[in-house]
Amino acid sequence: MKHRLIICGLLLFSSWFFSSAKAQDLSRYHAVFIGKFIDYIAWPDKGDHLTIGVVGDSPVLKELQANVEQRGKGTIKIISDVSDAANCQIIFLPSSQGKLFQKIKNAIANKSVLLVTEEEQFVWEGAGISFYVQDGKLRFLLNQSVASAKNLKISSSLLALAKVI
Repeated sequence: MKHRLIICGLLLFSSWFFSSAKAQDLSRYHAVFIGKFIDYIAWPDKGDHLTIGVVGDSPVLKELQANVEQRGKGTIKIISDVSDAANCQIIFLPSSQGKLFQKIKNAIANKSVLLVTEEEQFVWEGAGISFYVQDGKLRFLLNQSVASAKNLKISSSLLALAKVI
């Protein structure tokens, strides 16, 4: 009986450990992808400075700081008030903040702001890019009509990698 409890405990711990590691890896990959989006998207009003906003508290924030800020590609800021979203070129909306999707979308409606989400369905509802996992690989959907409406120029190289809707 004692051995069964130990085995059950180890199984629970290992499933928690691997799911945490997987979530951390996804955060890292999200940040890498977003960092690459900067290189393949042209904003009409970017100027010499790019700002990426992260809605709420997300592990992607720290990864973006390491992958974008430290490389001099832009500034990362936490979006704690929806109205701050309009001052960014990219907004990352983690799944934990999905309830704010409509408010964020409305706040950036007439702006050249790319909304990137972790929820696949949001790309059908007006996000520019949504991540999804297929066959164990991180992929992304790109809503080309949303990007065009926001005057974002998406390179053919990025379009080739995306599942374009």
